[in-house]
Amino acid sequence: MTTSLAWLPKQHISSWLAATWPEYLDRLEHPANDQERVFFNLNTMWVDMGNEGINHARFNKLLTMLLFTWFSRQPQTKFDLLGGCTMEKPQVQGAAPDEILYIAIPIRVK
Repeated sequence: MTTSLAWLPKQHISSWLAATWPEYLDRLEHPANDQERVFFNLNTMWVDMGNEGINHARFNKLLTMLLFTWFSRQPQTKFDLLGGCTMEKPQVQGAAPDEILYIAIPIRVK
């Protein structure tokens, strides 16, 4: 038997709970507040209601600056740094990490 999240109030959920993809999408589209982050993995959902605080914010910006500095000194390497977006593999996984770094792998054509 699984617990449906449809009847749970939009409050702090402190652990992974059984959930369906539609329940995840509903919680993602209708958050309890603007601080809420929702994660989904293989029919389980976790809701993070916390604000990470000043140390997290400082480290996050420092990481961004370090990555920019590193890649600006290597113009041949193509990259993309994304933050504040949700990455999803429908029906399987969904998450919103602080930063996402894509590095292009060069393909040599003969």
